[in-house]
Parts: sequence; C-alpha cells; structure tokens
Amino acid sequence: MLAMLAQSAPAYDPESVTPGVIGFAATAVVAIAVCFLLFDMNRRVRRLKYREEVRAEIAAEQTAAADGTPVDAAAEPTATDTAGGAATPTAEPGDQRR
Repeated sequence: MLAMLAQSAPAYDPESVTPGVIGFAATAVVAIAVCFLLFDMNRRVRRLKYREEVRAEIAAEQTAAADGTPVDAAAEPTATDTAGGAATPTAEPGDQRR
C-alpha cells in the first residue's frame, strides 16, 4: 500500500518551489521594520548622549555656584598676574581671541 502511494505521488522538483509574492512581501515588511527600528534606536541613543552632556554642564554650574565662583569664570580657566593683579583668562593654543 505504501509502495502504491509512493508511486502515485508527483515527483518533487526543487527548481519549481519559490516563496512567491507573499514571501517577497513578508521579507520587505520585515526589512522596512528593521530600518525604522534602527533609525529610532539611533535617535534615542543620540538623545541620551545630549541629555548626559546637559547633566554634566548643570552639575558643573551647580558646583561652581556652591564654590561661589561665577559660572562664566568656572567655564574658562584663569591665571593671576605675577604682580598680584586681576585674573586674566588664559589663552589656549589655536585660540583666535584678541
């Protein structure tokens, strides 16, 4: 009986088996979803980085305020004059301020 069923079954042709339009559509939907997820993840990671930078700036400002130094002076290093005069901002290499 099994031999009869095996003989009556059509031959399997691996060349004629294709995913068709439905398989292509499913693959395209998954690829588009992955692209959207990557863009969203990139946006969220960038936002976290910016938030961390802002938190660091706020912490520096709060530390400067607790020390009693002005916020602008804390952001820019100063050097005192050798004659005991007022503090002047130090110039960094490549600084074009005049």
